[in-house]
Amino acid sequence: MVLVKDDRDIDQVLVEQCQGGDMSAFDDLVTRYKDRLYNVVYRFLGHHEDTQDVVQEVFIRAYRGITDFEGRSQVYTWLFSIAGNLARNAIRDGGRKGRDKGESLNRLEEDA
Repeated sequence: MVLVKDDRDIDQVLVEQCQGGDMSAFDDLVTRYKDRLYNVVYRFLGHHEDTQDVVQEVFIRAYRGITDFEGRSQVYTWLFSIAGNLARNAIRDGGRKGRDKGESLNRLEEDA
């Protein structure tokens, strides 16, 4: 039995389980962070489908890179960084929202 004190401990255990080959632990990470990432990305893209695409891509990249995650930052910080980069790309590439792209990019950088 593993005793955990806070979210960081839970995340560390889940990452270690993923790195050991237990991909059901990755499902737990997705469940823990999908809504928070969705909310952050939606604030900048303003379009449900675009936001879903970015969040899905965040988790694809995280899944591919989980074995290289060294724990120097919190899991959410790592995921948020991936999300920020992908959201910036979506804004730059002309997402569907009519918002000024420069304004969106500046707001995303302020939240990072």
